Amino acid sequence: MKHWIQFIFVWMITLQTSAHQYEFNDAIRLSGFGTFSLSRSDSHVPVFVYRDIDDQWCADCDSTLGLQLDWVINDQFRGSVQAVKRPQDNYSDPELEWAYLAYTQGNSTLKLGRLRIPMFLLSEYYYVSAAYPWIRPPHDIYDSFVGVTHYNGAAYEWQYWPTEQLQLKISPYIAAAEKNDYQFFGKPFTLDSSDAYGLTVDLFQDDHQLHLSYLSVNSDQNQNGNTVYHYDLDMLSVGFNYLYRGYNMTVETLYDSGLFADWYMGISRDMGHWLPYIQYGQLRGHANQTYLIGMRYPLTPRLVINAEWEYVRSPHTPLSGHFTQLQTTSIENDSQIFTLALSFTF
Repeated sequence: MKHWIQFIFVWMITLQTSAHQYEFNDAIRLSGFGTFSLSRSDSHVPVFVYRDIDDQWCADCDSTLGLQLDWVINDQFRGSVQAVKRPQDNYSDPELEWAYLAYTQGNSTLKLGRLRIPMFLLSEYYYVSAAYPWIRPPHDIYDSFVGVTHYNGAAYEWQYWPTEQLQLKISPYIAAAEKNDYQFFGKPFTLDSSDAYGLTVDLFQDDHQLHLSYLSVNSDQNQNGNTVYHYDLDMLSVGFNYLYRGYNMTVETLYDSGLFADWYMGISRDMGHWLPYIQYGQLRGHANQTYLIGMRYPLTPRLVINAEWEYVRSPHTPLSGHFTQLQTTSIENDSQIFTLALSFTF
C-alpha cells in the first residue's frame, strides 16, 4: 500500500505543472486535492481528534486524499460525487463525503442526496488544506462535530443580488436520522441522531463574507448499546471573513444553549509569495487556549507548503481540551506541536 501512496503522491506533484482541467468532455470533470505532513509534539499524550500527534514523528497524521467528479447533465440538472481519505481513514477505505443531484431554476437550487453540513465558513472545503491559510481547520471550532461532516437529506438554496457587489444566499436544509461511529478520548462511541433541520445565511461583498448557520438536532451518545448521554442541541455559528490591503481576517464562533461558546480569530498577510499567519482560539468557556504561528509558500499555483508551530494549554484534569486520551497520573495540560505539510489541488 505504501508504494501506491508514493506513486499517487509523485503523480499529483507532476500534474501541478499542467494547465489541463481533467475534463473528460464538456460535461464531466475530475478534480482532487490532498495533504501530506510531518508532525510532532513535545507531549507523550496525543493531541487533536483523529490526528493523535505525540512525541514521535508522524508522517501521516494529517494525510488526506480526495477525488471529486462533477457532471453537468443539462442547463438545470447537475451531479457531484466526492470521496475523501480523511485523517482517520485508511487509503483503502475512504469516506463518501457527498453524492447529490442538484436542480437549478433561476435563482433557486434544490439538492438531494448526501451533502456537507454547512455550519462553518470552511465547511464546503473542510479537507482541502490548500484552500485556507493554515494546515488544519481551527480545532476549537471544527473539532466540535467529532468528525461528522455530512448528512443525508435535502437542501434548498436561494440567491439574490441587492447590488452588483452584494450577494445574499439563504439555504434551509433537512437531514435524515443517522448513526455515526466516533472516538472520544480514545474510546469508541456511536452518535445516534434524530431527524434534524437547519438554516444558513451567507452575505458576500467582493472578497468579504458573513456566514450565519443554525442547526437543531437531538442525539444520543451510545457505548456498547447503552445511552451514555442525551443531547438536545440548538447550535448557532457565526463566521466573518474580511480582506483588506493584503490582510485577511477570519473570526468564527460556535454556541449552544447547553455549552459555552467556542471561538477563534486568525489573521494572514499576503506578502507576494510568502503568507505568514497567526491564530488564537478558545474552547469551552476559556478552559482551553490555542496559539498558532505559521508560514505558507506556493511552490506552484496548485502546490503549497506550510510550516507551523502550535501551542495548546488545557485544564489540569483527566479529560483535558484537545488531548485525546484519558490521563490518570502525571497529567499533561500543555503541548507544542510542530508541522511541515505539503498540500495540492488539481
